[in-house]
Amino acid sequence: RVVRAAAGPAARTGALVGSHTTDGRVVLGQIDLAVAEGLPPDRFLSIHTQTVGDAAVRQEIVDRGAWIEFDDVGQGDDTRTLELVLGSLAAGQGDRLLVSHDAGWFDPALPGGGAPRPFTELTTTFLPALRAAGVGPDVVDDLCVRNPFRAFAR
Repeated sequence: RVVRAAAGPAARTGALVGSHTTDGRVVLGQIDLAVAEGLPPDRFLSIHTQTVGDAAVRQEIVDRGAWIEFDDVGQGDDTRTLELVLGSLAAGQGDRLLVSHDAGWFDPALPGGGAPRPFTELTTTFLPALRAAGVGPDVVDDLCVRNPFRAFAR
C-alpha cells in the first residue's frame, strides 16, 4: 500500500520515490508495483543498496532503470563501500549510482538523541579514497553532482 500510495502521486508530479528497503528481491517487487502505478522506473531509488549482497540483484535493479544508493559512508570502515562503488562503476552502473552517508540523525533510545554524526565523511575521506583508487574527476562529478541532479530534479 505504501509503494502504491507514493508511486501514483509521484507519477503525476515527476517526484522521486525512495525505498529504504534492505532486501533486493523486495526492491524488485516494489519497482514492479511502482511501474504498475505509472511511475517511470528512473523515478525510483533503492536506498541502502549496500545491504543487497547479490551483485546480480543490484544489476537487475539498475537494468530496470532504477537508481541504487550506497549510503553507509562514514559508518565505520568504508572499505566495503569503496569496493561496492568500484564494482558498480566497473559493471557500468555509474549512471544510476548515488553515494551518501546516512548521518546526522539521532537515536531516540539515547539521552539527548546521542551524538549526531557529521555530514563530512563523504568529502573528507571517501572521495579522496575513490580518487586514490583511480576514479577520475568526471566520474566523481557524476556521483556527486550530475547523478543527484538527474535523480532528484523534476
